[in-house]
Amino acid sequence: MKARLSRAVFDTNVLVSSYWSPSGPPAKAVGLWRGGSVEMCLSPGVLQEYRRAFLRVLGKRGMTVREIDGEIALMRRKCAFSENPPRIPGCVPGDADDEKFVECAVAAGARYLVSGDSHLLAANVPGGITALRPSEFVRVFSA
Repeated sequence: MKARLSRAVFDTNVLVSSYWSPSGPPAKAVGLWRGGSVEMCLSPGVLQEYRRAFLRVLGKRGMTVREIDGEIALMRRKCAFSENPPRIPGCVPGDADDEKFVECAVAAGARYLVSGDSHLLAANVPGGITALRPSEFVRVFSA
């Protein structure tokens, strides 16, 4: 029986930055998913935010809507998807819009929440989920 990979939820800033700067810590963190070392977790709210950010940021860098939708479809196929994550109001003090990332992590049984956002890094993350900056996340898997 194959052991389950560690699961992670990537904040939007990490995912977008991985495209923006392909050699930086966010790209290395997302590269762990792309390389099969970790399993990325998604929910409808997280996926919708990714798409909006891709259109807004990567669209300005020349990525077409078709390419963006292709990336989103790939993520949807290759990730652990939690259709109806539980609501956890107040888990991200100062930024309720980011609660979807914690909720996704809880629903998917993720071990890590990867973000550069100070609100998420200070979130009340239940269930043994560790919030890490991309560089810290990469170090965990490089040790």
